[in-house]
Amino acid sequence: MTISSKDDIVDHETDDSWDGTVEKVIPITGIKYVIYVLWGEKPETPEYQKYGFNTMDEARAFMCGISEADGWFGWFASYSAETFGKDNDWKASTEEEFRADIINEYDF
Repeated sequence: MTISSKDDIVDHETDDSWDGTVEKVIPITGIKYVIYVLWGEKPETPEYQKYGFNTMDEARAFMCGISEADGWFGWFASYSAETFGKDNDWKASTEEEFRADIINEYDF
């Protein structure tokens, strides 16, 4: 797939996951490893995106990229504990924990 703009991928949804629990993932390279991202320094709603990758290295590169590109707009993210597991050196949470974290972090 050739991606020329964000519009080429944001409407692409899939529920083709390991057990059917990951839905509406934007599959950058796949959906084996999922990252949740709430975009914006002061988001007005708790609506976040889920990005999928085939390898852990691709997912970590994505996180490095958004960390390096962070400017005025900010973001809040977590690796998916459902796809990465919780025994890692970086922040991983279940989708339910991520939702709770963003509700606690921001005033919507």
